[in-house]
Amino acid sequence: MYFHKLSDYVLKKAFQEIDEEEYINTLHELMLKKAALIKDKNPFIRNKKLAQWLISKGYESSLVWEVIKEANKS
Repeated sequence: MYFHKLSDYVLKKAFQEIDEEEYINTLHELMLKKAALIKDKNPFIRNKKLAQWLISKGYESSLVWEVIKEANKS
């Protein structure tokens, strides 16, 4: 649900113009920067805080968790 007064047409058009690779790279960079600031040692709490912050920035929760899981593998 969107709380601004943009038409569906304008929103769809704007989302089509976003480069998916650039979008994911930006998400990954933000995740790394924020992860460095989180002090909790418990990985579950760290991931939860990180996911909440990224979701609050407007990223989709499924994509956020996918990027976090991928980063934890390496």
